[in-house]
Amino acid sequence: MPLQSKLFGGDPVFEACLLKDSAHITPGAKGKHVSKIHTALAVLDNYAVAAGELSSGAYGGSTAAGVLAYKRKRKIINPSYQTQADNIVGKMTIAALDAEMFENEKVSPPPPPAKDPKDAALEVRDRALLWTNNALRLIQAYRHFLKTPGGLIFDSSPLFDFTTFAIHFQMHKDRQNEFRYLWELDQHYTSIRLSLSKLDAISHTVTDEVAAAESPDYAKGGFIPAYAWPVNYPPKMAPGIRFTKHFPNLGPNCRAAILLHECSHYIGHNIMDGPEKGPAYDAMSTDRAVHNACCYPNFAEHVTPPFRDERYGLSRPND
Repeated sequence: MPLQSKLFGGDPVFEACLLKDSAHITPGAKGKHVSKIHTALAVLDNYAVAAGELSSGAYGGSTAAGVLAYKRKRKIINPSYQTQADNIVGKMTIAALDAEMFENEKVSPPPPPAKDPKDAALEVRDRALLWTNNALRLIQAYRHFLKTPGGLIFDSSPLFDFTTFAIHFQMHKDRQNEFRYLWELDQHYTSIRLSLSKLDAISHTVTDEVAAAESPDYAKGGFIPAYAWPVNYPPKMAPGIRFTKHFPNLGPNCRAAILLHECSHYIGHNIMDGPEKGPAYDAMSTDRAVHNACCYPNFAEHVTPPFRDERYGLSRPND
């Protein structure tokens, strides 16, 4: 009987694999047919293939490990010559993959191949840059306003809503150091903008194994879509922004907020994690707010049309 699933059925590579030993698909293979195996592993076992293999359609070590785990879980062994499962896709394996995908497709169509986490970040870079540029515009306008009281007139439009500095950076709590904090914010957002402009060079997709080794929270099972090693961090880790398999599943505004958040960590300046909203957010001191990574996307998005205080982030993963 030919293969029945939409994913594998009618594909001459897999139809041959079902019938001939010489057509087995083995480590080292590369192409669209391997990408279909990646999709099946993701759908059936929630297995995330390494980003490099995913993007190139390669049957590398990560794919081989996924196939082996799939076969061990289902005890796919040819007893005539095997005592344990191997990591190739042969007759029995493609038959099992096809049968499971056929049943899965009755419920829902097969999803497209998983998006690379770094690509998902690059998709929202322009959005994060827009927010950052608007933040810099308002910071510079407010600095001019404070330097020349009465000399510059700003209209009452949301473009010049200086109350946002009190909402997100608690500027009203330390008027004595307001100029210094505004200078810091200008420097921080300028560095964030530079980081976004070179995102392709400073960011990486990481596997579960790498993320667990570099992030204790990830190792404990925490939902960590991205994390950063600052440029001025002791040389334990190479500086950069890492994206995990969880990042592509977030909504575009959430991804843009997390990207800006991680850029604020990456630039250094002792910008740490802190409250994202709620009473703890409002109770921060000016200095704590200026060094809270959550405040940077919150403020930047708030001063961008339509000028709403949305506070996108992990508390709003679907937005």
